[in-house]
Amino acid sequence: MIGKDKGLAKGSGELARLRLEKEAMALQVKRLVKAEGKLYEYQEKLDTQLAEYQNLYELSRKLNASPDIESVFELAVHYVINNLGYERVVIFRRQEDGAYAVCALDGYYDRDEKKSVEAIVLDQYDHVFSTLEKDEYVIGNSSTEKACLEISRRMLMDEYTICPLVPGPRPFALLAIGNCSANAEFYRRVNGDKAAMLSAGNLVALLTASLENQIYRASMEKALEQEKLAEAKYRGIFENALEGIFQTTIGGQFLSANPAMAAILGYNGPEDMIASMNGMAQQLYVNPADRERLLSLLGENGKFLAQEVQFLRKDNGRVWVSISAHMAQGAAGNPHIIEGLATDITERKAAEEGLEKAHEELEQRVRERTAELSATNALLHRQHKEATALYRVSAVLSRSLHMDTLLGEVLEEIAGLEAFETKKAGIFIIEDGRMKLIAHLGHSEQFLNMHNGMMVGDCLCGIAARTGEVIISGNSSNDAGHTFKCGEVGPHGHIILPLKAKDRVLGVLYLYTPAGKEIDKSKLDLLQLLGNQLGIAIENAMLYEKTRALSLHDSLSGLWNHKEILRILESELVRAARGKSRVGVIMADLDDFKRINDLYGHRAGDEVIRFAAETMLSQVRPYDSVGRYGGEEFLFVLPGCNEKCTAAIAERLCRLMRTKSADTLQRQVSVTVSLGTAVSGSGSSVNSLVHAADMALYRAKKNGKDRVEAAPYFHEITEKN
Repeated sequence: MIGKDKGLAKGSGELARLRLEKEAMALQVKRLVKAEGKLYEYQEKLDTQLAEYQNLYELSRKLNASPDIESVFELAVHYVINNLGYERVVIFRRQEDGAYAVCALDGYYDRDEKKSVEAIVLDQYDHVFSTLEKDEYVIGNSSTEKACLEISRRMLMDEYTICPLVPGPRPFALLAIGNCSANAEFYRRVNGDKAAMLSAGNLVALLTASLENQIYRASMEKALEQEKLAEAKYRGIFENALEGIFQTTIGGQFLSANPAMAAILGYNGPEDMIASMNGMAQQLYVNPADRERLLSLLGENGKFLAQEVQFLRKDNGRVWVSISAHMAQGAAGNPHIIEGLATDITERKAAEEGLEKAHEELEQRVRERTAELSATNALLHRQHKEATALYRVSAVLSRSLHMDTLLGEVLEEIAGLEAFETKKAGIFIIEDGRMKLIAHLGHSEQFLNMHNGMMVGDCLCGIAARTGEVIISGNSSNDAGHTFKCGEVGPHGHIILPLKAKDRVLGVLYLYTPAGKEIDKSKLDLLQLLGNQLGIAIENAMLYEKTRALSLHDSLSGLWNHKEILRILESELVRAARGKSRVGVIMADLDDFKRINDLYGHRAGDEVIRFAAETMLSQVRPYDSVGRYGGEEFLFVLPGCNEKCTAAIAERLCRLMRTKSADTLQRQVSVTVSLGTAVSGSGSSVNSLVHAADMALYRAKKNGKDRVEAAPYFHEITEKN
């Protein structure tokens, strides 16, 4: 019996142990089920966010293809209703008088409600604008202040948010989204939810960038019309433009083209291209149907903008171009001609294809590894951050054409990527064979002084600029090419990426990395994709600065134009008043210039103008300014010059012109100049000072020409005179 009792006790103990193990396993299963639920919840959030960014990407592509601002607004309201899940959306656009009128709306409005909302006009004193001066957006509902309830009542939205598009003291447009109380439970709520406001913020940023591009495009179209009216005056721009410019008949024969157009198509020059092109539809278009489509657009609207087609080059290669064109009045033999611009976008198309390919590969990886979600979460998180950085870099590049603004912001975005683990970085721009450090992060004054004046070919950055090849250096201490060494940091690695546009190296981007860190292909591909965008942006910024400089100078003489020389004079007068100094002014006029035009022709007259401009510039100081005031008149602005100094410069110029002659196609042409001088005093203005110099010039003409006359001391000159 004792043995039997021992057996029962042993069996009871084993049963108890098994029961405890079963309970522990049941608890572990519950924990695993709960963890799996959280894992799938996190996956759903990631899928939702990925879908939203995919929708934003698709919207961005449609916005880039939009022909005008109205199309941008139509795409925006459609996106809000169909993708963000709000019931109603209204867009207000600023009018010329400063008021804001409804330009687009969508959502659940009946016919009478739609007419009522379409009639809304917000004046510039509306409560909305005072709120936007303090906050980035306005949120309104039944609990907000009375002023917000008024706009709520007019828009027929019981809850809403209003965001500025192209923000500023007075935004270009306002985006209002919301719901009425009767249907609010069926739509996405307006309550300041972080995810909802992020979605709205992403949309606002994308629309703002697109609208800025449309505004810029419209201004460029207007500038194109002005250039057509002044074709003879701006022929130099035509010959040296980076964009292709052309004229063709409707039948498909080139009438004229600039060198850039011929270069895009691989010809030696415009004459070679025009002579070789007999049938445009077959010789030029990869797809002849594209020509019929473009002609149809011209027939419907008289113009088209930014149409992308593929052309055949002379060597049978292919090039993508973006074309804008309009119908124009031609000569009697060709009463209607086509004029337009063509931009080589082959690199941009390749970049877009690369981005689309990367996006497709990302989606494929997500589908293939859903079963391994726990192992791939880190990868998805990193790729999401890189895609976001790429989007933010693109947004920065589209916001500004000023190089000093965009490069600093872009550098911060790139250096913030975890993939490169860098705290020191910079961008060099190439100018006349030198490396100019235009933006940097984390460098000391010692570093900046050491790299000031670095030449192309110096150190690793200079080698990358010379060769156009990416340089990856594992350790600066062991690399013989690393010749500019600064003691501010220890051993480190380099990633140096040439920034190119149309195969031309414009600068380099460099990142310091931890010594010995390996850079895989995906990281390098991301950096090269960013570099391609940055290279195009730098080229656009340089073109903008070049165009801006041309707009301030007289095209014939190269001197400041009338408007700019007067602005310079006004600025120097303000500086002189602050520093209690003087400003000298000389008004010069070529003697008997009409006789030169009559005897030798206007081309000879132009040569005389250029000769006079070069001669005048040779007689002034580096900080003096000379402008073409009009016709054969020139205006000198001489900071810090008193009466004696101003008169000496004028007399020297008068004597020099008397002894020299202009070399024209017909003969050597002599010309003299009459000059009037004046010097500023207390209370002087641009008008009074120019008037005084002009009156002195009149006396010089009256007293026999080829001489200098000075105005009285300025305290004797009044505005009345």
